[in-house]
Amino acid sequence: MVFRMAVSSEPGSHLCEPSSSRLSSVLIFTALALVAAANGQTTETNWEQRFRKEAPARWDEYRLFAQQLQGSKIIRAESDGKPGVHTHLQWKANSDCRLLETEVLDNLRSNRGQKTVFGVGRRYSFPLQRRDPASVLVITSLRMFDYGHDAGVDSEFSASPNNNCILVDPYNNWFLTDLVAQSTFRVIRATPVESNGGPSVQIDFDNSHSFVKGAKDYYPIQAGTLVLDPAHYWSVRSARLTSLHGNMKVNSTIEMEIRDLSAKFPVPKRYVEKREIQSGEEPVRKETWVREFELAEVSPLPPDNEFTLSAFGLPEPLGLESRRSYPWYVWLALGTAAVLLVGVLIGWFKRRMSR
Repeated sequence: MVFRMAVSSEPGSHLCEPSSSRLSSVLIFTALALVAAANGQTTETNWEQRFRKEAPARWDEYRLFAQQLQGSKIIRAESDGKPGVHTHLQWKANSDCRLLETEVLDNLRSNRGQKTVFGVGRRYSFPLQRRDPASVLVITSLRMFDYGHDAGVDSEFSASPNNNCILVDPYNNWFLTDLVAQSTFRVIRATPVESNGGPSVQIDFDNSHSFVKGAKDYYPIQAGTLVLDPAHYWSVRSARLTSLHGNMKVNSTIEMEIRDLSAKFPVPKRYVEKREIQSGEEPVRKETWVREFELAEVSPLPPDNEFTLSAFGLPEPLGLESRRSYPWYVWLALGTAAVLLVGVLIGWFKRRMSR
């Protein structure tokens, strides 16, 4: 079927009469357009649903893995182009013990070379300190576990920066799990995008709420955009965030680099955070924080004797001098030697009795 065109006898006057084919084409095109629009809306809605349904459980699973990572990191900071913090941190642990070492590397600070060690062993906890590279580590306190844990040491471990790919506020140790748990958190849109790590999802969100002075559970992030990788536990690839701390407003950007994208769990390699800080009527201050990681899963875990004072050349507490931990193979060798010695003595005794 074709269009039938009737042309009037008057110049310039043309009348088109649509056939049933033309009407069908229009209806089909309209239907396809509606389906396409509906599919686009459904796709976006599905990403939001996937984010809300999948991400929190994946984050919990990932945090269990990240807690097993051991190694070191270097933190460097600049404020308005001037060098600031430059620190090296190293930590290790086993099922019962923990050790955190920090050393100031910045040669523009008076405390360059200052080193602090926080240790938790099986029987006691201790902090050690060295003022400069020429000094030796000295113990500043000791707490036997019979009298409870050292609150100062415990607070250092709880406040020490976490090292994973779901951190959105390193200064306050806030995670993605903390953000979406806020009652004021609202997803504005969820859109598939491409990032350096491959296919990702951009989450635009609002979390507006009032600042409450003195509130311990106050969450500073108010709004922003997250670029997350759903193939790697919905970990952070980048972010733009707006935070509020009293009369101080902070606009920040985050870029996360992963060590090996082919691995099951993402391990951070480099974390760059740039902040623009507006405090009252003061000029905007610009800060850049760079964290470089050397992290890995450790197997076997460090033995208990690496979490003692004697590991740093210091005497053990009175009464614990002989409580030294030996590897299993030492005990096996001693046991084998004892069995052989008993066998030799029994053989010698039998030969003597037979004479």
